Amino acid sequence: AISAALAGRRDSAGGALAGCLAGIAAGRALTGFYQLYFKFPFLLFQLDPRAFLIGFGVSVLSASAGGMVVLRGVFALSRPIDGQAASHGNGSTIGFSARDTDTVDAWHAAGLANGGSECEDPPGVREGSGQRLYLAYLRDPSGNKVCALHRLP
Repeated sequence: AISAALAGRRDSAGGALAGCLAGIAAGRALTGFYQLYFKFPFLLFQLDPRAFLIGFGVSVLSASAGGMVVLRGVFALSRPIDGQAASHGNGSTIGFSARDTDTVDAWHAAGLANGGSECEDPPGVREGSGQRLYLAYLRDPSGNKVCALHRLP
């Protein structure tokens, strides 16, 4: 999600540039159209750098705001569920979304085979807050709690 949000900022800069170029082409075409059909005697098309800066700024700010909305659904702070004080590896979980339950199981097995350790319940379905999730937890060799999840229908 973070990389998606950052990519959105890069895409917005490209979109702003494309929008400016399309605006220039449309402005020139419409100036000629209005002169021809409406007989405006002093209609001129001018490029104003301020308009480009405003358009570029609005585009980048919009993409940044959209990225923050995406990230708001990714990061959450809560008290540790075991009731102990928050500390390194307790009260924090790094989670990864998986496309299916087999991927979650494969991730869990690979984590254990590479130095991770069991924590919480074995991989399986958890229900709560109106959601059904297939989850697998482990602690990495540094003690961080890591999770893979697949949202079930």
